[in-house]
Amino acid sequence: MKKAIVVTIGDELLQGFTVDTNSTWISSYLRKLNINVEKKITVGDNDKQITSLISEIFEKEKIDILIMTGGLGPTHDDITKNVLKDYFNCDYLIDNEYLENLKKKYLKHNVSIPDNLESQATYLSNSSPIENLHGTAIGFKINFNNKLIFVLPGVPIEMKQMLKDSINLDNYKKENIF
Repeated sequence: MKKAIVVTIGDELLQGFTVDTNSTWISSYLRKLNINVEKKITVGDNDKQITSLISEIFEKEKIDILIMTGGLGPTHDDITKNVLKDYFNCDYLIDNEYLENLKKKYLKHNVSIPDNLESQATYLSNSSPIENLHGTAIGFKINFNNKLIFVLPGVPIEMKQMLKDSINLDNYKKENIF
């Protein structure tokens, strides 16, 4: 049986402002795919804590999948992408098609396009983007040391759609993981 760790990121989770429903839903979803969640961990919006946690997971844990939710939005405390960029020593890429689709959504609803919208279409050069059909922040998948890492927004409806579209047995079979 494949093994996973789920990491939820956000001060709002630690301080009790938001209930962490993501890790419970993800665990249930993965169980249906015969993937056992070994640990669920919540960490705040702190770059040193996130980096330390990632290092510890990659150095000590024997897992196949790491799923991280939270910290991909456009606000000052959304630092997950930056932390991973530094950790993997990679660059940012912009999914221009995704960015154009975001702009069209804003224009369709007669809403002005935010200055930081480009950040929502940015992913890491060592990853593959995952489209977000219910929000703005793009997710991404990284293959690293025989582990799959899924980095998804913390908004439950967005995370669920992206996870359902990204993790399924057919994808694993195509990538020779199962």
